[in-house]
Formats: sequence, C-alpha cells, structure tokens
Amino acid sequence: MISVLNKPLEILGETEAVIDVHSLKIYYKFVVVKFICHNVIIGADFLTAAGAVVDFANGFVTFADELTRLPLIAPNAKKTGVFTVSSIFLCLL
Repeated sequence: MISVLNKPLEILGETEAVIDVHSLKIYYKFVVVKFICHNVIIGADFLTAAGAVVDFANGFVTFADELTRLPLIAPNAKKTGVFTVSSIFLCLL
C-alpha cells in the first residue's frame, strides 16, 4: 500500500470486522496500517464487496440493492474531494 505522498505504508496486519449500516451488517476483512489519520478508511474494494452505489449527483450512497440508503455529507467536497457518511458503525470481531 502506498500513501498519498507516494511512500509505502507500514502494514501491521489484518482484522475482520462488521460494519453496521442502519442495521445492515456487512462483514469484511480490513488492513491495519500504522500512523493513519482516520480510524477507518473505506475504499473501493469494500464498496464493491458491499454492493454499494455512490450517487454523487443526488448525494446518497446505497447498499445491497438499495436496501439501505445514506446521505453523503460533503462539507469540503469542492476543496478536498473527501466525502463522509454518517450512521456507519465498525465493530471488530
């Protein structure tokens, strides 16, 4: 894995966790990285496995064939391109 500064990230290991998205439970194996600025970064690999569809035009992300739909929150989207989603909880197994 490479950081945004094009430097290798120090991988500490992997862990399995369950993501709770409005009572929809999604089990996934996460990579644990040393010195990362966020507790969890959900990438395209997770979104693909979870059947997520990100709708930037309307500001929503849906999971599992639209079983669950959450709003995207983008306070600084024009500056950073970073979007966050509320109401997702991570529980280590």
